[in-house]
Amino acid sequence: MADLRAYQVFPIVEIGPRIVPTLAAGNVTISLAGVELTAFANRSRLLGAVKQWESTVVSSSGREFIPTTNNWELAIGGMWSLGLDDELGPLAAQGGSGALEVGVQNVTYAWDSGQLKDFTITSEVRAGIVWLATLQGNGVAERSVG
Repeated sequence: MADLRAYQVFPIVEIGPRIVPTLAAGNVTISLAGVELTAFANRSRLLGAVKQWESTVVSSSGREFIPTTNNWELAIGGMWSLGLDDELGPLAAQGGSGALEVGVQNVTYAWDSGQLKDFTITSEVRAGIVWLATLQGNGVAERSVG
C-alpha cells in the first residue's frame, strides 16, 4: 500500500461560507433569430465591454474617463455537426440577425437585435472538426433574473 503522507502538501482549511461553482452544462442557453444554439455549443464567453472617452483636462489630478456605449459579444463554439450547420449555416450565409438571448442559470441577457459577426469551421488532422462563432448584441442589453 502506498504511503499517502507523501501526497499531503497542505492542510485543507475551510474559511467562510462554501462557494460551489455552477457547472456550465445545462445552465447556459443561447439563441439567435429563433435558432436555438445551446445543444451545439460546448464553450461560450459573454463579454460586455464599456467604451470610454478620455475626459482629462489640464486641471485633472489624473486621467479621467466618461463611459459611453456597451459592446456585447458572445464567443461560442463546439464540435461541428451537420445538425449545427443546418441551423447556423443559413444565418451565416445570409448575414443572420434577429433577437439574441443568452441565459446563464437564472439570469437572462436579451437584445431586440443581434447578429452573427463571424462563423469559422476549423479542422485538424486527428483532432476533429470544430466551429467557432461570435454573436454581437446591438443596443442596450435587457437583464432579467428569474
